[in-house]
Amino acid sequence: MLSSILLISLAATPVKLAAPGFQAVNFDPKLADLYLERFVVLTKNDDLSIVTSRDISQVLGMERQRELLGCGTTNCVAELAGAMGADAMLSGTVAKSDRSITMVLRAIRANDASELVSATVRVDNEDALQDWIEAHAREFGEQLVARYRGVARASASVSPAWPRITILAGGLVLAGVGAVARGLAEGPATQLRKASPAEPIDIPATVAQGRVFESAGNVMLGVGAAAIVTAAVLFIVQRPAPSLAILPTPNGVAVVAGGTF
Repeated sequence: MLSSILLISLAATPVKLAAPGFQAVNFDPKLADLYLERFVVLTKNDDLSIVTSRDISQVLGMERQRELLGCGTTNCVAELAGAMGADAMLSGTVAKSDRSITMVLRAIRANDASELVSATVRVDNEDALQDWIEAHAREFGEQLVARYRGVARASASVSPAWPRITILAGGLVLAGVGAVARGLAEGPATQLRKASPAEPIDIPATVAQGRVFESAGNVMLGVGAAAIVTAAVLFIVQRPAPSLAILPTPNGVAVVAGGTF
């Protein structure tokens, strides 16, 4: 019991991300540093701690840090991230052209330089770039933590179950009411068949009443059937398979369960 509690506690240890700095191409390096600091502040959460360029330079020295930033090999990535005992490293580029600004971000695992999460955007000006950072920084951090720990985030393309259930329920109700309306249409028809001179009836009104029930029943049956078919297709296309897994992580284990109605 004690070992299980210990493993779960270790699994909750924050992921440590090294953020040595952005490469600036035709862009003010000081402004790029400001964007990095802003990105770091907005990205951090309880599960993610971030070591900044200032922290790394105090350990490695500014010159050595610059040398490693210019090296693309796995050893350089490992040394740069490992300098502060980081689990991953954030690399980024901000490039300015005549008409736009492009930012590319990549979070790389420290031990093998494999990519954990990436993002890129092209905007018209600095204000639009800051808006993008504000809108996406937190999600970037959450994806990084989830993928580092081996837990895939739910795909945005998989819709929740309740819309499909609502469509199915609505279709069943409409089909049921339509069937009742068709049944009610038989009443006027029966009256016409059983009519006799001794018991005269208003034939035009009776016919009209029967046609109203029949038409309404046909429409509701058709719409209900279409809704039921639509819901069935959505369940087949969008329903992910239920899953239950115990995943090892660098700091412990994680139990992942998923599925939909």
